[in-house]
Amino acid sequence: MDIQKSHQFSDIVNKLNLEILDSGYVNGDSLWNGKNICSPYSRLYYIESGRAKITFGKSEIEMKPGYVYLIPTGFLFSYMCDESYTKLFFHFNLTGPDGYDIFENCKECLCAKMNISDISELVSVYSTSSPYDVLKIKKEILSRAVSLLPHTAVSHISASEYSPVVQSTIDYIQLNLSLELTATFLAERLFISESTLCKKFRKEVGITLGKYIDDLIFFNAEKMLVKSNWSVNRIAKNLGFCDQFYFSRRFKQHYGKTPLQYRKKQSVEL
Repeated sequence: MDIQKSHQFSDIVNKLNLEILDSGYVNGDSLWNGKNICSPYSRLYYIESGRAKITFGKSEIEMKPGYVYLIPTGFLFSYMCDESYTKLFFHFNLTGPDGYDIFENCKECLCAKMNISDISELVSVYSTSSPYDVLKIKKEILSRAVSLLPHTAVSHISASEYSPVVQSTIDYIQLNLSLELTATFLAERLFISESTLCKKFRKEVGITLGKYIDDLIFFNAEKMLVKSNWSVNRIAKNLGFCDQFYFSRRFKQHYGKTPLQYRKKQSVEL
């Protein structure tokens, strides 16, 4: 018997993570109106009835019944509704082995045709929330995301491209994410010199070790502000900041808003 195994498959599939941050069924109207929206998660909109619009740059997309739309994380857009619409929505993150959201490299709104009867059935399944139905919805979200995602957006995902030292560093950072992590500490933990670790990390990942830690910290800070009711002080401490004022100052440098301003803006956006 001949068995062929792909260790690369195991390395990647076990480090792909689908996280649903929010979901709901919406009967919307003209109050659904927002400008210059940019979120730390992707959005799936299953339009069941009515009409709505999203605009980005000089482009405009009319969201129509019988279609599903995917707005990727970090995508800047505006939305509006002149009359009414109904939709099922999911806000999610799909992260790769490096901890970055896969859709952050996607620079366009994506859509696909879908039977209205299938959307209505999905709405019906969503309302029951049995474990079996939740698994069916998770499967739909993942398969829909994968079918819409351009291959070029995920071409960088390969756990096997990293050396053991760099992969161990990435794994440790993701499990122990904190501003207090330093190159010195990580190098001592791996019994190599700090300069060697920093050079290998930058060569293989494409950014400095410090920037990688910063990126993950503020990406997670965004998610905590959106999906939890934690105080700013609690989020700051959870991420290793000395106090909430330093955290707020650094956050504003990244996003142009204080954590509370960011949370308020995101809380009204479906």
